[in-house]
Amino acid sequence: MNDLEHDLRELFERRASGVDAPGLAPKDVMRRGRRRQVGTIVTGVLACLVAAGIAAAAVGEARHPAVIPGEGNGLPARTTSIGGVPVTAPAGWTLVDDWPLAAILPTTSESCSFSGTGTPVNEKGSPTAGSEGDGGSTETQATQPCTTTSTLYAAGIPVLQLANFEIPLMGSVCGHGNYQPQASIPDDGVAVYVADDQAQANIPAFLDACAGSGGSPVGEPQTFFDVGHHTDYIAIALAGPDATDADVDAARGYVDTLSGLEVSPAPPAVGHGPGYVMATGQGGGVSWHLEAGITSFDRQDGTPTVGAVMATTTAADTGSRTVALSTSQRVNDDYVDLGGQGVVQFGTASADVTGIDIADPNGGAVPAALISWPDQLASLPGLDTGPTGWLWFAEASKRGSLDVHAPTGSSAPSAPRVSEPGALRTTEATSSPSRVA
Repeated sequence: MNDLEHDLRELFERRASGVDAPGLAPKDVMRRGRRRQVGTIVTGVLACLVAAGIAAAAVGEARHPAVIPGEGNGLPARTTSIGGVPVTAPAGWTLVDDWPLAAILPTTSESCSFSGTGTPVNEKGSPTAGSEGDGGSTETQATQPCTTTSTLYAAGIPVLQLANFEIPLMGSVCGHGNYQPQASIPDDGVAVYVADDQAQANIPAFLDACAGSGGSPVGEPQTFFDVGHHTDYIAIALAGPDATDADVDAARGYVDTLSGLEVSPAPPAVGHGPGYVMATGQGGGVSWHLEAGITSFDRQDGTPTVGAVMATTTAADTGSRTVALSTSQRVNDDYVDLGGQGVVQFGTASADVTGIDIADPNGGAVPAALISWPDQLASLPGLDTGPTGWLWFAEASKRGSLDVHAPTGSSAPSAPRVSEPGALRTTEATSSPSRVA
């Protein structure tokens, strides 16, 4: 268990206050419980984190104003796969990767009764007549087998959320009765919620979990499965009363494409929390998406740390790399190898940086895209201010040195550096959390 998984699990238990869960599923469903976690884990709720949304994001050297619901965030269309579920975020829409929560949420608990023996004694502690110490028999408690029960959530475990407005990070538009706070849909907003429904097939409970968002369902919820039909998924589109027809059609159209789909589930990568998907791409059998997200939690008070997260998926595994905010130098960076088709170099930069060029082995330079940090990350509890500076990335033939542009005389902490390569944290596909019938 890594530090983040341990920290989050402690946080769930410390903040637990009960979850509205439906009745236990039949034994054949419980056998399909998809987590390795078997133990006396108390159902958790994450009540310590409040709404935080994605705000202005711009590719280039100039900042954009804060996002106004329905007017977009300046990001281009992004196509990727989250937890094995394909998704395309229209230009200007928010895409939230919630799948890391699946690695740490308790979904089963186990209780056991043990046998024991005892000998009756008198007030002096001596065996009484008729006890084993006096030739009598010993009282015995019968052994009972251990019982494993499923922890079920009304709205399942979220995989992703897609919206034309700022969905709070660590919030959910279908949060009622779940472990996440309920997120509100503005009057002109639309949202899509996709979740692993834990084989409940309880559509009324699912709809009830979404009812408090202020949006109404558009079209019918759609279900789909993994390729072996061991894992069930559900998707729903919700819209406010003033949402445009175009946005409603986009949300409903995406949900309809999932109906009856068979996906290959990707195990959740450990080492980071949920995040906003800012850029996507693929090459050399690697699908990647760059996130502005949670990289760790403080063990004592649950304060989140945010940074750059590069999540990758291949046919064999999922992985992630994280880069901290730039505090002691102008630029922090790392990279992902695209299997012979170049690399994606990415990282964070201080606010005085106006451009970053990646040195090309042929003598040229590849300009990096600079993206504004989501302003409302500052609303995560425990953060005094939001991150400053930039999230950046560039696709290049090889990892190169950085040519960092900044105004003459600017007071950056130090000169830029290129960090040493680190091991890519991966989760083997064989340890996928998919249910096994």
